[in-house]
Amino acid sequence: MTYSQQILNGYLEAIQFTDCGPDDEERQAATWSDDLIDVARSQVTEFIMRTPSQMLHGIEPEQIGHDLWLTRNGHGAGFWDKVLGKRDSLTAICETLGEVCTYVGDDGHLHITGRSWHDNQRMTWVALGEYLASGRCDDALIDICQRYDVQAHDVLDMLADCLE
Repeated sequence: MTYSQQILNGYLEAIQFTDCGPDDEERQAATWSDDLIDVARSQVTEFIMRTPSQMLHGIEPEQIGHDLWLTRNGHGAGFWDKVLGKRDSLTAICETLGEVCTYVGDDGHLHITGRSWHDNQRMTWVALGEYLASGRCDDALIDICQRYDVQAHDVLDMLADCLE
């Protein structure tokens, strides 16, 4: 099993633990949708890409996935409560990913909010194009980012990468 698959497994176990407990029969009975798995895989991939590997050194992959879910969703546990010297940085990375939640759709399957990493990248490229067309006006950047639901720092990082 690959490293990222092990992290994904921990992430999915954390979803099961926090969102599908004995108090929620509807979620317990729901089968997991394909899009939940795809979006979760994408979210784990994005976290891995944003995190310097040395920050994850010494943490079991399944624990990384579990802590990623708990931290990004404000469950009061996760990276910040056990990884001394790394917790603030790892928590900050989780916060850039934003909070997500699961829900049972009309189809009876469990789904997850949020876009896949690829969808987010595509929207960031679109926002970058509009930002450049605006004459790189800071006020326009804020409006563009809100319209496409992307982070301004992601657009500016992408611009910097293009200019290198």
